[in-house]
Amino acid sequence: VGEHGFAILPQAVCKKERQLAQAPARLRRSYLKAQGGMRMKVQKAVLKETGHIAIGVLIADVIMCIVFALLKKFDYTVVLGALLGTGIAVANFFFLGVTLQKAVGMQEFASKYVRQSYSLRMFFCFAGVIVSVVAPCFHPIAAIIPLLMPQFVIYAMRALGLYKPDKPTENP
Repeated sequence: VGEHGFAILPQAVCKKERQLAQAPARLRRSYLKAQGGMRMKVQKAVLKETGHIAIGVLIADVIMCIVFALLKKFDYTVVLGALLGTGIAVANFFFLGVTLQKAVGMQEFASKYVRQSYSLRMFFCFAGVIVSVVAPCFHPIAAIIPLLMPQFVIYAMRALGLYKPDKPTENP
């Protein structure tokens, strides 16, 4: 695996492979994509845990909307802000899972890959916060609160006994 997480081509033997090895990185990546080298099936555990987080954050959104209604501050911007924040929070969690799944298969550059992914995910969270502050159709507080909820959902699942990690199977 190369520096950017792409497979490094073995020593070129035939003319076509030598040409590909000398091709720009963009072409090598498209070749690897066509060969299935870049595609990765998302593990069921990642999808399952992302679903749990999505449900938990949506429940927290309903509670947040009730609090806004009790404070007489509820309007459509609260709902749109909550949906924006929830979408970003769930996508952030999903991409965290995919990143860790891919990093497990890497050897040399796993930590660098995880750090780069973290920076990119935080940039998109920050961009979502900026959109919620600038765009008048989103309530900024209602958009920011769901970004904090995945961690609380995980704590709540553990406290309530709902979190049951899959037990590893031993290989004979």
